Amino acid sequence: MGANLHEASRSSFGTVVKNQIRSFFPEFPDGDVFENGINANTHEFEPWSVQIPNFKFNPKVNFFDILVPTNDTVKYKYILHTLMYTGFNVLMTGETGVGKSVIVKEFLMTATEMIDPAFVNFSGKTTSKNL
Repeated sequence: MGANLHEASRSSFGTVVKNQIRSFFPEFPDGDVFENGINANTHEFEPWSVQIPNFKFNPKVNFFDILVPTNDTVKYKYILHTLMYTGFNVLMTGETGVGKSVIVKEFLMTATEMIDPAFVNFSGKTTSKNL
C-alpha cells in the first residue's frame, strides 16, 4: 500500500494506515509503518531492519547478480513471495538500482515448479525502436 506516494504524503498516509492496523492488531510497533513488516518465521510484527540476513560476498557471482540485503530488499522479497504464492500477479516498480531485477530473478530461479521462468531484459535506455 502506498507505493506510489509522494514523499510529502507518506507520513500522513502512514499514520492513517497504522491506525487502521492497530484497530485489529494493537501490538503493531511504533514508528514508520513502512519500516515494519511481518517476520515470515514468527508471524509477528518486526522492523524490516531486524530481518536483514547476513551478507557473504562471493567473488564468483556476476557483479549484476549481487544483492546486498537492506531494509528495502527484505521488504520487496517478502511482498513478492507473499503475493506470488497466494496467486497474485506482481509488477515491481521503483528507483533505478534498488535491486528489483535481482530480487525477481532470484525468486524465479528458486521458485517451486509451479513457476517456469523466462527472461526478457530491458533497461532505462530501452525504447520501442529497440523492440
